[in-house]
Amino acid sequence: MNLKNIKTRLLFYYSVVITLILSIFSSILIMQFYKQNIKTVDNQLLTIINEINYNQHFYTPFDDEEFLIQNFSVVVYHYKNNKFNKISSNNSQIDINNHEYLEIGEIQPYTTKNEIRVIRYRSDKDKTIYIEVATTLKDKVEPAMVHLKNILIVLIPILLFLSIISGYFIIKSSLYPVKKAINEVKKIESHNLDKRITTLSSNDEIEELITTFNFMLDKLDDSFSKIKRFSNDVSHELKTPLTIIRGEIELGLRKDRTNEEYKNILKSTLEETKSLQELINSLLFLSKSNNKEIEHQFTDVELDDIITEVIAQNKKLIETKNIKFYFHDFENIIVQGHPLLLKILIGNIIQNSLKYSHKNSIIDISLTVTQLVIKDYGIGIKEDDLKNIFDRFYRIDDARSGSGYGLGLSIVKSIANIHKFTLEVKSKYEEFTQFTIKF
Repeated sequence: MNLKNIKTRLLFYYSVVITLILSIFSSILIMQFYKQNIKTVDNQLLTIINEINYNQHFYTPFDDEEFLIQNFSVVVYHYKNNKFNKISSNNSQIDINNHEYLEIGEIQPYTTKNEIRVIRYRSDKDKTIYIEVATTLKDKVEPAMVHLKNILIVLIPILLFLSIISGYFIIKSSLYPVKKAINEVKKIESHNLDKRITTLSSNDEIEELITTFNFMLDKLDDSFSKIKRFSNDVSHELKTPLTIIRGEIELGLRKDRTNEEYKNILKSTLEETKSLQELINSLLFLSKSNNKEIEHQFTDVELDDIITEVIAQNKKLIETKNIKFYFHDFENIIVQGHPLLLKILIGNIIQNSLKYSHKNSIIDISLTVTQLVIKDYGIGIKEDDLKNIFDRFYRIDDARSGSGYGLGLSIVKSIANIHKFTLEVKSKYEEFTQFTIKF
């Protein structure tokens, strides 16, 4: 028997339990039936004793025909001077000779080693009289016990067989949803992780297991999608910067060049390497942006300090394009969030505003308790492109996409979602672009 199979194991344990129950039931039944038969025999013996005692039929010989004493031994003793003397009997072959002292009216029932049932009684009519009635259990009880045991020998195996067969079908029916779920799981592979196990709406432990398994598949599907997305993004987006770096190096190795030319090649390679590193970091962030563990790192963040810090880090570009910042409202606002992610969010928006603003233009910033508004007066965004600007790797056109990878605003959207901020964009082509973050 292969007990590794849960159905076989359950059936085995069920069979053992049913066998024990039927065995205990049979033992109790036999014991109770035996006691009931002994009680019946005792009632017969007591009937004889009561009749003898009531009629005070002590000193005359017993008439078997009169008393209908068959297979019973009846003896009457006279107790005097601490001695027992037999005064009457029915000449039965059963001889007990039990001469124990009894109180007046006391009854003493017992069974001897050779299966003889005896009842002794001290008469309350004549205090010197002891009545002793006995019979063999072999004649009175054994036939009924043998008959009962024969019935059980036939009945118990039938009940056991029927119970095991019933148990098999019950277990099979109970485990059918598990077998069905296993077959469905076997059909789920990497290309169809969106498939789910069919639920039965039974609200039992198996239903809970299936629901839990589907929840696990959701997480696996999400993780696998992130890995697949990251792999595809990397393979697609790393081609361009790697091709540029390779081209610069090959160009430098074609012939001897001046130190200044080598420096320019190295500078160009360094810039592409930095861009490549920025791209990889962005891709890694996007692959983990839905990780709720980030929320456990939330703390109090002063947004005005982050805005000031981001502007200071972009001082060179600001001076090059001669852009002015105007703060209409700039309150000391504290929000719950992840400091680094909020810096990335605000930094990407401000860098986009700087990158796509015209020279000698302005950027308006308003920070209140409910929202942050950043508005530039640059090249703007066409209306048809507005709905797609938060998509990963979406580039609008050559004028606006520049050297970017189409990841900045996708990261901004992911960070806003993590912090449960509302992100709105308004823009008019060749006039302005306004980002609003509502807390």
